[in-house]
Amino acid sequence: MLGRAWLDNLISIREEGEVPANQSAFDNNFAILDQITAHFGAVHFCYMAKVVTDGDDANAPKLRALALVTGAIAHFLEAIASLCRRGLDVATKSLVRVWLEYMDLLSLLMREDVVDEFNIAETPEDANRFWHKYISRSKLQKSGHEFMARKLGYTPAQIDELRDWENEELAVLGASIHPSRIAAFMACAAIPVFDGNALGGFIGGLHDSQFRTTRLIFLKTLTFVALHEDFPFGPSIGLSKSNEDIMHQYAADGGIVLKVILADYIKNYNSPKYHQKGPFSMADEEDEA
Repeated sequence: MLGRAWLDNLISIREEGEVPANQSAFDNNFAILDQITAHFGAVHFCYMAKVVTDGDDANAPKLRALALVTGAIAHFLEAIASLCRRGLDVATKSLVRVWLEYMDLLSLLMREDVVDEFNIAETPEDANRFWHKYISRSKLQKSGHEFMARKLGYTPAQIDELRDWENEELAVLGASIHPSRIAAFMACAAIPVFDGNALGGFIGGLHDSQFRTTRLIFLKTLTFVALHEDFPFGPSIGLSKSNEDIMHQYAADGGIVLKVILADYIKNYNSPKYHQKGPFSMADEEDEA
C-alpha cells in the first residue's frame, strides 16, 4: 500500500541517510516540480475560461474562488522553482510556507459550506477571522490526517509517524525566516555540494537541503491529488471532462501523471533512476542492465 511504503521510506531516510546529491538528481527534482507547476497552471486556465463563459452561472462564485486559489498556487510554484534553480533554498522555504497554506485552502474550498464564507471575507478583519477559523495552527493538517487514515487504512502508529514527520518539516520551514537559522545555514552550506559548483548553498549554489524542501512539495501535492481524485472535475468542483477541450484534457492527464510519478518517487526515493536518469522514465533498474 502506498501509505505504508511512504512511511517506511521516511523512516529509512532517517535511519540510513540519503543518496548524495548530484546534478542529475537536482535536474530530476526540477523536472517533477515543473510538472506540478504546469498542472496547476492548466487547472487555473480552465477555471478562468469557465468564469468567462459561465460568469452568470450559479456556480460562478465558487469558480472564481477556485480560479483565484489555483492561480496563486501556480504563481508560487513558479517562483519556488526559479529560486530552487538558483540554489536559494532559504528564500525557497519561506515561499513554501505560503504555498502550503494555499494548498490547504484549496482542499477547504472543496466544501460547499466554506466557499461562500471565503468569498465574502473581503476586509482584512474578515480574512483574518477566516484564517484563524479554518487554517491556523495546522487545523487542516489534523483533519487531513484523519481523512487519510480512513481512505488509506493507516494504523494509529502510521498516523503518528506521518504527523511527527510533517510537524518536523513545518518547524524547519518556520525556522527558515529567523536570523539564527540563516546564520547556521550559511556556516553549514558554505562548501559546494558537488564538483564544479563554485558557490555555497546559501549564496546560490545547489545544496542537499533543497531535496528536503522539494520533497515536502511532492508529498503535499501527492496527498492532495490522492485525496481529491476527481479534481478539478465533477459537479461540485466546477469543471467537466471534455475530449474536445485541449486544456481540460491536459489538466486531466496531468493529475494522472502526478499520481504515478510522485507515488513512485516517494516509494523509491533513493533509487538510481531518480539520481541518474529522468523521473519520467519508469523502467525498473533491472531493465537497464
